[in-house]
Parts: sequence; C-alpha cells; structure tokens
Amino acid sequence: MIQIEHVSKTFSGKYGTVHALDDVSIHVEKGDICGIIGFSGAGKSTLIRLVNGLETADSGKVTVCGKELSTLKKPELRALRRKIGMVFQQFNLLESKTVYHNIALPLILAKTPKVEIDKKVKEVLKIVELEDKKDTYISQLSGGQKQRVGIARALTTDPELLLCDEATSALDPQTTESILKLLKKINRKMGVTILLITHQMQVVQMICNKVAVMESGKIVESGSVLEVFGSPKMPVTKRFVQTVIRDQIPDSIISLVKEQKENFRVDRLKFIGSSVKRPVISDICKTKGVVVNILGAAVQELEDSVMCVFILQLIGDDESIDKAEAEIDKNGVLRERLEVE
Repeated sequence: MIQIEHVSKTFSGKYGTVHALDDVSIHVEKGDICGIIGFSGAGKSTLIRLVNGLETADSGKVTVCGKELSTLKKPELRALRRKIGMVFQQFNLLESKTVYHNIALPLILAKTPKVEIDKKVKEVLKIVELEDKKDTYISQLSGGQKQRVGIARALTTDPELLLCDEATSALDPQTTESILKLLKKINRKMGVTILLITHQMQVVQMICNKVAVMESGKIVESGSVLEVFGSPKMPVTKRFVQTVIRDQIPDSIISLVKEQKENFRVDRLKFIGSSVKRPVISDICKTKGVVVNILGAAVQELEDSVMCVFILQLIGDDESIDKAEAEIDKNGVLRERLEVE
C-alpha cells in the first residue's frame, strides 16, 4: 500500500538547512493501521505530506497504491489522491455551512451528480453516526462531532488509504477514544488502510498493529506494536512506552528493597500473547530456596492481545535464583534483570 524507500527531504530557510527526513524507509501493508510517533520536529508531518504528494522527496522513492509518485503527471496524481482520504487535527471544515454541505464538498467539486452525492453523504453519515446532524451547522457541533464530519468527508471518495495527522490531539480523552474506535471500525469493515501520525503513545496502543518511532528525521525503531511495546530498544521508544506501561519500580519501593540484607535479584517480566496463560509465577514460587516478592504489576491491551508486566524480587541464594530464572525463560516470557541502586 505504501512503500517509502531511502527518502530524504531538506528545507532551506533564513536559519539554515533543516533535514526533515534522513534516509527514511517504511512499508505499510494493505489493511494495516500504522502509527508514526515522535516528538515535535521529528519529521512526522513531512512524511505524511510526501505520501499524499504535497511534498516531493529530494532523494529516494515513494510508492502509494502501486504508483511511484515521482513518475506521475498532475492528472494522474489528482486521480491517486481520490484514493487517499485526509483527516486533520484542526478539522478544516466550513463553519458557516451544514454538515451535509461539508461532507458533500469533495463530490461537488468533482461535479458528481446530485443523486449520487445524496446517496453517498447519507451512507457516510450512517458510518460516523451523525445522521441526525445532517442539517446542523458546523459551528453548533462539539469537537468530536466535527472530527466525525471530517472523517465522513474523507470517506466520500471511497479511499483505499486514510491519512490521519494528529486527528485526536485537540480532543479530550473520552472523545479521543470514541474517534479511535470509529477509525478501527472503518479499517475492519471497509478495509481502509490507515497511516496515523501522533505524539501520543496511547493512540498507538488503542488501535495500531504497526508502529514506527521517529527522531530527528529518522525512523529509529519499527515493528508490530507487540514487538515495540514488549521490547523497546531506543531511549526515545522507551520514553514513549513508559507513558502507557508503568514498568518502573517506584522510588519508595526501591528504598525499602535496598534496606533488605538478604541476597536477591529484581527481574522485570513481560507476558505477551500465549505466555499470559501460563502459571509461571506460581511455578517459580515452588522453587526450593526462593521467596518471590511482587514489587509491581501492570496489564495493557495491545493489538487485540494482552501484555502483563510484573516486577519480581527473587530472594535466596544465587543457585536457587538461577533455577527460578531458568523456569521463567523456558516459558517464553521476556525477562530483564533490573539494577536496584
């Protein structure tokens, strides 16, 4: 669906040259909900503008729906854009017009017959659950309703790909959740591939199956949500993951643990997918010579699966603790030893 190969993009201004993208490569398959996450200035918005042809790459290739953008003439690019829907942070709606008119606008500009416009507008209004707001003016809607109108407008051209640029950043948490559920429904029922730009890891956690982390114009880490959340490698990724998964030991508990005189180790365990069903902690509690103390625990839903995080203190002699850790490892649980300082 989207293939970005070794793409670089620079901008020149009065403050010098900015390397917005530096040798970026990413593939998004049909049916994916892929989240691109990074702090401000990471290059996320430049990346999404390359996908819809609003920016051109200095080097590398951008292929969307099987078409390499640099080879397309203007009429071909316009035709391709009809397969790409856009949802924006600031809604970009006509406040003085009705919901119906805003949704119909792309079809009006394409000179679509009125009967077809009416049919399509009613169809997408049903999808976004705003049938009763058809004749309401945009200025009378809440933020969440406005975003639903924006999504409905993007669906009028039957897109294969939906680009969402910080689509929930201006919304409160409850409204954000409802919009993300709507996007997930559109992905599953209509087969629309979604590329989602965000700086909120909670958004990625709730609906994405793939994620790419950007920093300083580069993609520093990517993979399935389970892979990246389960075993983040880069410092920036770890910071993002920690905003939704509390897998650190609170300082107050560290102080209590450090006072203990017994020999011990502290391990962080991550149970993902099938390993969640295994009674691993129960089994290691039966290890002779080991006392198991749970210092912390968290459970998160990820990619239609579950990840459970436990921080355990294993108290005993080194040989006994080795046996307990071996029992953990053979069950496919991700284990990381933590230093208590």
